Amino acid sequence: MSRYVRHIGAVALATTLILGAGGQAFAAKPRPEASGSRATKTIAMKDDLFKPKTVTVARGTTIKWVNRGESAHTTTSRKTGLWDRTLSSGQSYSRKFKRAGTFRYFCKFHDGMVGKIVVT
Repeated sequence: MSRYVRHIGAVALATTLILGAGGQAFAAKPRPEASGSRATKTIAMKDDLFKPKTVTVARGTTIKWVNRGESAHTTTSRKTGLWDRTLSSGQSYSRKFKRAGTFRYFCKFHDGMVGKIVVT
């Protein structure tokens, strides 16, 4: 068998392996994007308010509270036991929201300092 024929045979075999039996190239399966899985939304705590006061995010989004004020604040869930963190000036706290719903929270130290997270 000539060198040329062996080369053509090798190319044909490689093409068959790459294209597969149906004649279509194999494509890597695209990875499904986990909606919101890497998304982060920041809420500032300053001057006795949360800013923004209400946020709407997709499931899997991480909420990050950052105390940008001079006094301590809390981010405390209205539903007992979900979360309750005290943050001094410059500190932050993050929590990932995995299920849909409305989550209301407040600051224990400042009356009227309230917020709401809507997870879709």
